[in-house]
Amino acid sequence: MAKFDKYGVKYSDDGTTLIKCPKSFAGKYTIPDGVTVIGDLAFDMCEKLTSIEIPNSVKEIGSNAFFDCKRLMSIDIPNSVTIIGDDAFDSCGCLTSVFIPHSVTEIGCNPFSRCKNLKTINVCKDNPIYDSRGNCNAIIDSEADTLIAGYKNTIIPDDVTEIGNNAFLGCRGLESINIPDSVERIGMSAFSDCYNLKSANIQNSVKIIDSFAFSDCCNLESLNIPDSIIAIGSYAFSGCEKLTSINISNTVTEIKGYTFGRCESLESIVIPASVKHIGEGVFVQCTNLKNIIISGKKVKIHRLAFNECCSIESIKIPKGTKQFYLKHGLRNFEDKLVESNDL
Repeated sequence: MAKFDKYGVKYSDDGTTLIKCPKSFAGKYTIPDGVTVIGDLAFDMCEKLTSIEIPNSVKEIGSNAFFDCKRLMSIDIPNSVTIIGDDAFDSCGCLTSVFIPHSVTEIGCNPFSRCKNLKTINVCKDNPIYDSRGNCNAIIDSEADTLIAGYKNTIIPDDVTEIGNNAFLGCRGLESINIPDSVERIGMSAFSDCYNLKSANIQNSVKIIDSFAFSDCCNLESLNIPDSIIAIGSYAFSGCEKLTSINISNTVTEIKGYTFGRCESLESIVIPASVKHIGEGVFVQCTNLKNIIISGKKVKIHRLAFNECCSIESIKIPKGTKQFYLKHGLRNFEDKLVESNDL
């Protein structure tokens, strides 16, 4: 059976796991000595929690443990903690700095995503698993050379090979990012919802841009997809409302579902001959898309690839391919198809 303290905070029967704090709790809370686990969602949406004292007995901070604690000003993670779960401090908007002690050996998917005022994050130099090499202001998996958590002041070191899933998710203060030529993969939702991101310099080393990588980057204006790219995930650039130009490299063979959906400022696009398949909703709701060039002779296009693209004026295709494209996705645009000898 569970037990409760005088504030209504729920614990396991043996008192070692803090299960749930009432959302109405306000002010500072001191976790009693002897607690070893702060459970998943333990302080979820405790919007009036201002500070938390964690004893040296705690070994694990669960997933979403402090999710959306809007007024939590600071967090002191003791040297006893070994595990920090997925999104543990997600949306703690008042946090400004974090220090990861040497004891932490397992960190889940970016535990500090959407902490919009976070300015500094450092890992203890003695930590055997993670580091903040070169004062980069980030958390890096040392063995994998993967940046797993970054913020608006982060400088990606030039020996990092991967930007991890959710690494910069919801980092509203990020305005530009330089991705060095050591990086080969940009992970799922790595820069998703970076509302003020205007430019991203992607070097010719990146091979994979994963799903949702730059989704809802509403102020991203231009994008060059380098020749090194071999795969772009679904929704990778969806909702980039100010994206006016996209250069797709001739190494890309497939554009997956909704990759450029809701890119409302996009007016033209060239699909290189290397592309063999365009998935469902790739350009859905690109309401200002006017001119399309499809360079390949037999590209299989989902019938909803250009759904709700209400401004299309022409779709330029290679000479002699009109009948093929009428059967493979472009029947609704028969009057817009223009065969060309130049392709």
